[in-house]
Amino acid sequence: MAKLATLEQYQAIMSDRPTKFAPEDVDFKEDAGEGYPCASCIHWYIGPAMEHNVCELMRPPDEQVPALYTCQFWTMNGTKFPKLTKGGTQ
Repeated sequence: MAKLATLEQYQAIMSDRPTKFAPEDVDFKEDAGEGYPCASCIHWYIGPAMEHNVCELMRPPDEQVPALYTCQFWTMNGTKFPKLTKGGTQ
């Protein structure tokens, strides 16, 4: 029989969760028709447990990431970032 994880191991994993960008760090805003909505980005997903729209890179204050918003790290494949300029911002 496999050894079960302990509460201490769980707490250690949860305390080591990576921090996420703040909305202002990534220019998170309503898309305004620019053609790159969060809903088509690989970093955006619907969290089934909370039924919230979640981003793995950025955490807004209310945890909700609207499908029609965007940020500078929008990408469909993790290699091309069309909203990111050479200098690092739009």
